[in-house]
Amino acid sequence: MPDLAGFARLSSYIRAYQATDAQLYQKLATPNIKSHCHQDMHMDAGPGPTKENATMSAPLVYHHTPPALLPLYGKALLPKSGKNHPEAVQIPRLEASLLGVTTDSSALRDYMKVCSFQPGTRLPVTWPHILAFPLHLKLLTEPAFPLPLLGLVHLRNSITQHRPLAAGENLDLKVILDNQKRTDRGLEFDLVTEARASGRLIWEEVSTNLFRITNGPGKTSTKPKPELETEKTGASR
Repeated sequence: MPDLAGFARLSSYIRAYQATDAQLYQKLATPNIKSHCHQDMHMDAGPGPTKENATMSAPLVYHHTPPALLPLYGKALLPKSGKNHPEAVQIPRLEASLLGVTTDSSALRDYMKVCSFQPGTRLPVTWPHILAFPLHLKLLTEPAFPLPLLGLVHLRNSITQHRPLAAGENLDLKVILDNQKRTDRGLEFDLVTEARASGRLIWEEVSTNLFRITNGPGKTSTKPKPELETEKTGASR
């Protein structure tokens, strides 16, 4: 029997995630930001990774087409195996790449319309994030990743664009799970994404996520919530 309640929760989570990001992007117009705009879209399955095993000890590599999102959404509902105590969780340094992906597609035009970006020859600064999103979800649903996806809290994004991105460029994307650390709220880790053109780094992002770990009965964190920040640079969208 399909877990209909689980699918409903996941669908609600995704819709809320998109709505929040769309509202944020009405306020943002600079390349370096502390959030991102996620527009769910259909992506056809590619030929599959060239390296993969049960524990994902080797990087995943996709060529031209990312992994399909629909099966990954289904995997996000599955419980994680093992009974590790939250304090003992260790996040492995997982890695996935998408090589030679085109930046121009009908999905790009839909995305620009939804997020109110003006048409032009330059890409929205957030578009590489959209291209890399299937890689993010792939890593977070791998058996080697020890945390449940639906229990994660997205804290912040930092995007740095080193030069304007032109529509039609082909990019090589790489995503790494890194920078695990304990805080008074739980376990934080980063999804580090890099975009390269002709071997040169042109765009990078750090997306920080939180897995809550309680401090005990009656104990709560006193750390203030992070605020949305913007930082202007000389680069333009």
